[in-house]
Amino acid sequence: MLQVLTAVSLDREQTSSYHLVVTCSDRHGSNVSLTGRAALCVVVDDVNDHAPAFFRSRDLLPLTASVTENQPSGTPVTVVTAADPDDGRNAEVSYRLASSSSDDFRLDATSGLLTTGRQFDRETEQTVNVTVVAADAGVPALSSTIDITVSILDQDDEVSERDQRRTKVCRYNCLVHCAGPGADLGGDQGGYIFYAGGSIAGVSCRRRWPRLLLLP
Repeated sequence: MLQVLTAVSLDREQTSSYHLVVTCSDRHGSNVSLTGRAALCVVVDDVNDHAPAFFRSRDLLPLTASVTENQPSGTPVTVVTAADPDDGRNAEVSYRLASSSSDDFRLDATSGLLTTGRQFDRETEQTVNVTVVAADAGVPALSSTIDITVSILDQDDEVSERDQRRTKVCRYNCLVHCAGPGADLGGDQGGYIFYAGGSIAGVSCRRRWPRLLLLP
């Protein structure tokens, strides 16, 4: 019976199999010995000794992503990817969110696609942090986490006080297109309300507002 023993500790992630040639010879008195050879393949079984590792385009911690404010729930943010050097079920990776991030985002367990779980408002929050967990299917399972900082990009959705006042003035002057001298429209000296570019009854309209409507 032939017994083959390892001489060193084997690591399947470095070498998954070994091909050996075993030679046997006999000795019978002074006669020439006879030999036989056999090929032997040793396959190294996997042990779940590696946790999934996340890929990064840059060596930054935490990972960064961005999304524009006011986008509907389900808007794509980024895709996370992790790999496990183990074999079989020990290398099968699934994704989930840490419980603290589950209200803000959604994560596809298979593809790693991260999407929004609600609308964001940059005027109230500029960044949101999310933690993603990658776990293998080994027994026991091994996992790793990565933190992602999501920047909320601005959208022009805030009307300034000056713009609001200007809008009110424009709406008013669309109704009162042109008024001649002496018409009292609320100013303490009377005056003109003109809509730029028009004329009525030969009176040329110039852009002039009563003092109460002057903008700073």
